[in-house]
Parts: sequence; structure tokens; C-alpha cells
Amino acid sequence: DRFLCGDVGYGKTEVSLRAAFKAIADNKQVALLAPTTILVQQHYNTIVKRFRHTGARVDYLSRFRTPKQQKEVVEKLAAGDIDILVGTQMVAKGLDFPNLTLAAVVAADTLLNLPDWRAGERTYQLITQLAGRAGRRDKQGRALIQTYTPEAPPIRCAAAGDYRAFYLWEMENRRLHGYPPYTHLIRVLLSSQNRLACAEMSRAFAHYLKQTLPEGAEICGPADAPLSRIKDRWRRQLIVKWPSAEEAAEGVDRARGLLLSREKAPRDLLIALDVDPFGMM
Repeated sequence: DRFLCGDVGYGKTEVSLRAAFKAIADNKQVALLAPTTILVQQHYNTIVKRFRHTGARVDYLSRFRTPKQQKEVVEKLAAGDIDILVGTQMVAKGLDFPNLTLAAVVAADTLLNLPDWRAGERTYQLITQLAGRAGRRDKQGRALIQTYTPEAPPIRCAAAGDYRAFYLWEMENRRLHGYPPYTHLIRVLLSSQNRLACAEMSRAFAHYLKQTLPEGAEICGPADAPLSRIKDRWRRQLIVKWPSAEEAAEGVDRARGLLLSREKAPRDLLIALDVDPFGMM
């Protein structure tokens, strides 16, 4: 595996494109992973434009394609009818093609910088999975990792294939910051079409949590959710940390009851509780 490091404009993407050109010239296939759907479209358009005179066959996989279209793309890749495949995480999972020898991860830091306690784990997992797509049979495979922070343990350990070093780092990091499995998290997500009312209810919820949670429980927030608005609904969240999931859940449920009985909540207010949430967006 190789790192492509540097600031914007230093030519990291250019290195990936030249490596892809060489792989295609050698009659091999390329998988290029972008961490977000928007970046998939951006890099797909760039590659189509860059390779338009070479006859390279370029396609993409993302959630913008229907299940039927996704299946067709995978079948085309298996049949050798695609030279460069651009996609999100779905590119990294379950593909096994003997002629796919170059895998590249664009902007590997994107997942690492998400406000999610599993960000390091997901970054390591994604890089490892994509690198495993290249060279699965007789042909030698190569992985390129584009990053601004090659020293970050999830990226460094994934490039080295050192899962034990990553595990030890990740567990110590979670212990220091109070994340599972050393404690439990409960995410309280409030949403409403009324932005001001949603903010007010989240502050009131935090007030009642201080009355109902065990002494010493940590309350983070309230604050806007990372995705603060989805389908005309404004979203606010609180995070509760406590060693006992049962005690924390009981306190959160009591606080919800107090909120709904004492406050004038908007009719469309929704309150969702998630213990040790898999996603924080």
C-alpha cells in the first residue's frame, strides 16, 4: 500500500489517475472509492473527462442508482466491461474479480473527521476492505490511500495491515474518552418542523435529565445533530454517558415523561432514543 499525502493542489488525485491509466494500459481493472456520494459524482465526472480519448469504460456505484442498476454495474465489472469503477462503501464490500488489481481511496480522512465515536473504526475498516478488493487472485494488487493525515493511527494501521495495533489504539482511545465498551451512550434525538420549538424542547429535556439521571452521569448537549435538517425537520440531540445502560435508559425515559407532561411541545415533535448508537449523524 502507498500513501498520497499533501495539501489541496499538491497532485494527489493526479497520482491516482496516472496509476489508473497504467493499470488500464495493462488490461487491468481499477476501483476508486470516494467517502461520500457527492464525491463519487465529482470524481466520476473528472475521470470520464480525463479518459475520454482513451476509450476507457467508466461507471459508478452509489445510492443514487437503483438496486437493478447496481446489479447491472457489478455484472458489467465481472464481465470485464468496466475499466474504472467509482463508488462509495459498497465498492469495498463483497466484490471478487480476478482482473481488479488497483484500489484507490480518495480523501480517506473524510470518515475519520466525522462526529462519530466509531469514526476511527470505520476508517480502518473501509481502507482494509477496499485494499482487499485488489489482487485477490493470481495478479499482484496495489492500493493507493489519499490522505492529509498519514500519521493518523486508523490510516497508518490500515495501510500496514496491523489490526492488533489498531485495536490497542482504538480501545485506549475509547477508554480515555468514555465510549463503549467502557461505558454506555444513549443518544436522544428530537426533531420538529418548528426549529425554535425543537431547540427549546431540547434544552428542557437536558434540564429534566439532570433531575432523573444518576449522580455523575455525563450529559453532552443539547446541540444540532450533524445532519441538522432532513426533509423539512430540524434535528437536535443530546448524548448521555453512564456505565449502566439500564439505569441511563430509565433516567432518560423518566425525563421524556416529564417533558411531555410539563412542557407545551409541538404536535409533530418526535423523540428517538438509541442506546450505543451505530451512527451519530
